[in-house]
Amino acid sequence: MKRAAGIVWALLAFGCPAEDGGPRPRGVAPDHGTAGARTELLVSGDLRPGIQADFVDEAASSLDPELRVQLVGSDGQAIALEEVRLVEPGRLRAVVPAALRRGLYDLIVEDARGRRGRLAGAYRALAGSETVAAFRFTPLGPQRVGVPFAVTMTAVDAEGALVDGFEGSVELSDATGSLTPRRGGPFLRGTLQLTLAVGRTTSATALTATDEQGRTGRSAEFAVLPGVPILVGFASVPASVVSGECARFTLEARDSRGESVPVEQAVEVEVLGAPWPVGLFADETCSVPLQALRIEPAGAPAVGHFKASAAGDAGLRLVPATVAGAYAPLRVLAGPATGLRVTTPPRSVAAGACSPTVEIAA
Repeated sequence: MKRAAGIVWALLAFGCPAEDGGPRPRGVAPDHGTAGARTELLVSGDLRPGIQADFVDEAASSLDPELRVQLVGSDGQAIALEEVRLVEPGRLRAVVPAALRRGLYDLIVEDARGRRGRLAGAYRALAGSETVAAFRFTPLGPQRVGVPFAVTMTAVDAEGALVDGFEGSVELSDATGSLTPRRGGPFLRGTLQLTLAVGRTTSATALTATDEQGRTGRSAEFAVLPGVPILVGFASVPASVVSGECARFTLEARDSRGESVPVEQAVEVEVLGAPWPVGLFADETCSVPLQALRIEPAGAPAVGHFKASAAGDAGLRLVPATVAGAYAPLRVLAGPATGLRVTTPPRSVAAGACSPTVEIAA
């Protein structure tokens, strides 16, 4: 009766077996480790010792706690895990031997009766970070100054194979010295994806990555072109002008950093004077009315002229056809006097009498 009681205790402790009575692994932690190094794993799932209960013939009942665990690679080669032990119902510990090579492995748990459960892609053996020989960049085409672009780097060994166990960081630089950010990482499974930007135009530069061990990698050279125009602003415009004088202004396209950049296609710009009376002209004598200005690709600056006919606060507003515009405030000063005029309205005054105050303006 003692043996039967022990079997009943085992059934209660480990629960009912799966439908076919075999083990069913559900998870592995950690799910990766370094190839060539011993790693302890915790396997969870429906994991029970081999139990055979015969309630008629006690001698036919048995309890075999032994479970065997293997890792099987894509080539079908299996390697047995060491120090397998059931630590509690549904959880066992085992040690991956140092002989395991790089690769992705299925995990198989087998009980004493030969019944097996498989967990596909359960464990990955990674290349150790000490095997890193260099860093490799994905190819890069021409970039725009100040415009972020995506970069992918991989850590590789001496044969050019991915070192998926590398999880370090690298210092970054380029030939212009204007690269941002200057540090990237950590890598994930030997790969790093990040966004960079170069702050200067150049016909050829290259990215360089260096880790703490001095291992480096260099990208292929690429050009950094001027930024993308997003607005048209004033390259030059006077802050103040004298009423009646013809003044000059010039326009330029600018990128997101406010830097002057060339346009790839002509941009037509309407110029408005506000408030009136501010006249806009195409010539330096302010005699030909201005219809619109055009900023041409790699052309001369767009030049216009204006003239205000009265003192006060005014301004010039740019309205480009395809990008944002700008506004320039103006202070219009009174010009030199050329004569006098009476500003007081006409009044009747009796002969010999003193008139009211009369206002005279230059």
